[in-house]
Amino acid sequence: MIGEQQTIRFSPPPAVGTTIAVQVVPYAGYGCLDTLYARLINTLTVMANAGRDTFSCNRNPVPIGDISKPGLSYSWTPTTGLNNPNISNPLASPNQTTSYVLATRHDGGGCLSTDTVVVKASVISNDLQVIGKTMYCIDSGD
Repeated sequence: MIGEQQTIRFSPPPAVGTTIAVQVVPYAGYGCLDTLYARLINTLTVMANAGRDTFSCNRNPVPIGDISKPGLSYSWTPTTGLNNPNISNPLASPNQTTSYVLATRHDGGGCLSTDTVVVKASVISNDLQVIGKTMYCIDSGD
């Protein structure tokens, strides 16, 4: 027997994949002895995946990140140029080259994991800029 308390701490903790048997002993006259089994799995270790570096031309949205996984929360910074900074795979359309950092955590606790993706922005403009005197352009015959 390891313990009879409501909470038992293992030091060191059992390895992931270990099955633990918990014997439940009711108060005298209030039921039957039973054994419950629990397989230990690690659901708290997460790896953030911001995706591959990519390119956005003229602010066209590009997907970043990865498919979402149940039980994880996501947060992107900076939020500028993102359609939703709280999902795993937002669309990015930045005005300038931006490094986006994804922070991922399991909603049950555990450690925070981060990853970075760079979205290179290329904004091609068809505006014209006149350098010099504009009087040579109007009615000058040039």
